[in-house]
Amino acid sequence: MTGPVRPTSRHRSLDGLRALALGLVLAYHLGVPGFGGGFVGVDLFFVLSGYLITSLLVDEHDRTGSVSLRAFWARRVRRLWPLSWITLCLVAVAGLAGVWGADQRATLPGQTAAATAQVANWWQMLHGGYVDRFSAPSPLRHMWSLSVEEQFYVVWPLLVVGALFLAARLGRRAGRAVPWLLVGVLSAGSVALGFVVTPAHAYLSTATRAVALLAGAALALAWARHPLDGPGVRAAFGTRRTRWLLGAAGAAGAVVLAVVTVVARPEDPWLGRGGFALVAVACTALLAAVVGGPFELRDMLALSPFVWVGERSYAVYLLHWPVIVALGPSVPLWLRTVVVLGVSFAGAELLRRLVEVPVQVRRVPARVLSAGGTVLAAVTVVALVVAAPSGPTPNEQVAE
Repeated sequence: MTGPVRPTSRHRSLDGLRALALGLVLAYHLGVPGFGGGFVGVDLFFVLSGYLITSLLVDEHDRTGSVSLRAFWARRVRRLWPLSWITLCLVAVAGLAGVWGADQRATLPGQTAAATAQVANWWQMLHGGYVDRFSAPSPLRHMWSLSVEEQFYVVWPLLVVGALFLAARLGRRAGRAVPWLLVGVLSAGSVALGFVVTPAHAYLSTATRAVALLAGAALALAWARHPLDGPGVRAAFGTRRTRWLLGAAGAAGAVVLAVVTVVARPEDPWLGRGGFALVAVACTALLAAVVGGPFELRDMLALSPFVWVGERSYAVYLLHWPVIVALGPSVPLWLRTVVVLGVSFAGAELLRRLVEVPVQVRRVPARVLSAGGTVLAAVTVVALVVAAPSGPTPNEQVAE
């Protein structure tokens, strides 16, 4: 294999990186000691998304001279919506069984609607933020990050297409700077905004967390316009030397992520004041090492166990948090870990075989998808209405 890993097809090393990101998030949510900042796994997911999506858009434009936004958004819908809607339905039905307390059931309709509309992060900002120490956690609290990505998937392709169109109009020399100018301006705005908003806003806002997505996009532009094995790079460094330089950058990024994992907390003000930008750079350095660095790193992350976990990372992410909330904080860590991992990975494997893969490879016709979505929506609405508390919730009684 020569050159950097390009995402025109699925690559095993990137699945391995997904497994690493998922592991950080799982350790953080499970409450494993030393992983209080494991939420940086979400930033790694963001950087990966920015890289992959931008690479696909630029690659399609370079090959065909245009980008089919309709096809792009259709692929995103097939990839993300079916499992997300199934998760929302399962959480709603669990309310009928009394799994959630009255306070949790009272807020589920609003949270479910927000998650369906892909604005869960904004809903949380208006209702106590990500960490509310005075009420039981919501089983849908983790949906905020999916909303950030979905909003990015709506807006970013439009901006990329516009930038590439303008670049073509300006000509090769002048137009080359247009995509970089777009990424630079938006990144600067994202970082600057973090200095003037509250820590809760900085943690949840699409605008402040976009720095990670944009960092991944910048890496995609770098690979697209300056391939690792191009003559300019070979003349300046030599391919082998360049790979090891990228490997060193990735090692430095991994060290930064490890330190942040240990010391950070979601409510820390420094995260919004440049901390998320630092994490984004560290994640991008690690990704650069994987896609263009030493083959040894690429081969290690491409090992079958990492790939297996990475392929199921989306489903596991969706399922694990409701299981943690259902168990409650009184369950010992070892037992909580065994149950959460067992249920999440078993459920992810089932969903992958029955839903995720068939939908993505288009074995499921559009009319069947529409019918299935309608049934899920109906069941979810009925469950939420029936399970809604009939009187004041404990929190409402305290407020009175």
